[in-house]
Amino acid sequence: MKKIVYIIAALAIAACTGNDSNTYQKEAEKLSELLENYMANYDDSSDIKAEYNKEDGCIDMSWKGKMLNVSYELRFKDLLTDNPQSYAEDFTIYAVLFDTTINVVRDLEFSIHGVSFKVKPSMMEHYDKFIALGFTSSDELFTKTLELLSHQSGVVDAWLNTNRGKIEIPFYDVTNIQAMAINYRLDGGKFEREKKELTLKVFEK
Repeated sequence: MKKIVYIIAALAIAACTGNDSNTYQKEAEKLSELLENYMANYDDSSDIKAEYNKEDGCIDMSWKGKMLNVSYELRFKDLLTDNPQSYAEDFTIYAVLFDTTINVVRDLEFSIHGVSFKVKPSMMEHYDKFIALGFTSSDELFTKTLELLSHQSGVVDAWLNTNRGKIEIPFYDVTNIQAMAINYRLDGGKFEREKKELTLKVFEK
């Protein structure tokens, strides 16, 4: 069922362009083939969701946990060559805390084999009933930590350091951050430093 949805979405690209040229049609057909192959190897029972984003022309990969959300974009290039490639980008971690007594979140801390890495939020917004945080590849520690997570099979602990003390990240969330990091790397993504403006797209309905 999922494969059919993505094939239809891919074929819609030509219609969305408003151009019936052979180039757009060939690109749509090639993208359809790539998406079908990708989804054939995608575990439909996984907690990770894949959704075609017609506007951006990519697959939105996302996972929603108890406290954290993780997302990245899967794109394709060189569609009309003999060797089209997929690549992932914009790996982002979001956190939502429903605690109005928290004013400051200093960092998200991971402990890997007894070594700690602290990642500072690149975005922090206060709302009436919650505080929203975003962590992206805006600093070297983030990229180093996620690179480790994407190769790590052992137990990893994580928590938020706030003005109210330490808030533990549920183990379920931590293991799925690892799963997303591994998927991101396998999908051709690289954890490298890049400055980008972060928006709260996770909260858009």
